[in-house]
Amino acid sequence: MLITISCFGQGLRCWTCDLEEHTYHSLEKIRSSLDCTYESLLFNLDFLKKLGFSSWDQLATKEVERYFFIDRTNRIELKRDKKSIAKFKSNELLPENTLFPLYQSKFRELSTDAPESNKKRIVLYQLETGMFFKFKLETPDFKIEELCFELKEGTPFHPEICLAGITYSEGPLEICQEDTLTRSSRVYTY
Repeated sequence: MLITISCFGQGLRCWTCDLEEHTYHSLEKIRSSLDCTYESLLFNLDFLKKLGFSSWDQLATKEVERYFFIDRTNRIELKRDKKSIAKFKSNELLPENTLFPLYQSKFRELSTDAPESNKKRIVLYQLETGMFFKFKLETPDFKIEELCFELKEGTPFHPEICLAGITYSEGPLEICQEDTLTRSSRVYTY
């Protein structure tokens, strides 16, 4: 049987880029000479192509990170084939919002690695709305007790708890589809 898990609402997509000092300073010179923000520069695909990158994924030094907000407006749907198993608000993943825990969840450590001493870190993030995650699982005998929602204690850009992934029988589920609209973009340097 095919199990589909869809997450609808808002979340963040983050790219972490560790740049060599000289590359960062070159980028800073270009930004100041054009008198523009990092957002207008780094989210411009034509500019990225001039630097030799076809997407933000190529610029990033870590895998893209995605965080689905845990709040009362975001919702999660589980379906078995085409029949709905459950529909709930994402804040129901937190035990303090229900009388007893409805779903299994665990907290993942927030990575706090720092860039190497000769590098400068730039983090690009986008606030997105829509079908943020969609996971599919083919299993002959689905047990909802083996489904685990992986939560993170917020990010430097969104201090609230977020959904970072889903596992089934201790194995991570891969995102198979997304359909989002970018609402805003930000760049942080440090």
